[in-house]
This record gives sequence, structure tokens and C-alpha cells, in this order.
Amino acid sequence: MAELITQAEYARRRDVSRQYIHRLVTQGKIPTDELKRIDPEIADAVLAQLSDPARRLNDMSEDPDSMAAENDDQGAAAEQSGNGHTSFAKFRSAREAYQAKLAQLDYEERAGKLVRKDEIDREAFEAARLIRDRFLALPQELGGTLVGMTDEKEIIQYLRAKIRDALMDVSNDVSLGT
Repeated sequence: MAELITQAEYARRRDVSRQYIHRLVTQGKIPTDELKRIDPEIADAVLAQLSDPARRLNDMSEDPDSMAAENDDQGAAAEQSGNGHTSFAKFRSAREAYQAKLAQLDYEERAGKLVRKDEIDREAFEAARLIRDRFLALPQELGGTLVGMTDEKEIIQYLRAKIRDALMDVSNDVSLGT
């Protein structure tokens, strides 16, 4: 294992900003010890994997075989470090799969197979409010009629019929969207 160095020292050696190295450490891409120091060999391997392959082609030296061997060594070091980072191609593949899922969701929403959760929540709230208002209006509506009734069975039948009517009215109002 190489000598551990600070994030700032590593950033100076690689000629990148301290913030970039700190962000990679925070994201868990570059492992650190308990004092937040970095193993430069592992960090180099991680940075090599994170770099865009197209840029590496432009930076190749005159001897492509030596560059390929160097990349293999860096890839092996990254795998040995156990950092679990994936290649650029895997990131691109994941991004494209995500874009395809978004496009499918957009299509299904436009086709009417999906609805927005906030719209359903709003409509459910309005339906519940309509039911509440209708039931709270029943005592005033029925009070005068119930005062004159003396037979318990007649009162129960009358209340059931009025409750059923109220529920049917609400059902019709909700289904019509009013």
C-alpha cells in the first residue's frame, strides 16, 4: 500500500481542484482512511475509470501497446481496491435505460394508461368533501319530518332511504365530475 496523502495534496499532484477530489470522496468513489487521507494508487485507478474513454484516445502516446498495458494495470488496481465502480459504458447504458423508462412512462400517461398521483389525491379529497357535506346537511333536511314520526321501524326505513339517496346523489356527482 502506498503512502496515504491528504485530499488537497492529491488534487495538487493530479492538477485538479480540491473540490473535485472532495466530491469524489463524499460520493464514495475514492476510499479514504479515518483521517480522510487517500491512497494515490487507488485514487489514480478510480480517476482513470471515471474519465471519458474518448479523451483517453486523444491522449494516447505513440505506443498504443504500452498505453493499453497501463490501462489494464489501472483497471486491475481499481478492481483490487474493491471500490465497485463501473465503466463509462455501463454508466451510459444505465442512463439510456433510464431515458427509455421515462419515455415509456410519458407515452403511457399520454395514452391514458397512467394518471398523476396529485390529480387522484385532489379528486379523492373533493369526493370525500362532497360526502361529508351531504351527510352534514341531512339533519337539517330531515329534522322536521322525523319530529312527526313515532314508529321506530318507520323512522329507520325513512333514514335508510334518505341515506341511500344521499349516497346515490354523491355517486352521480362524483362520476359526472361535478
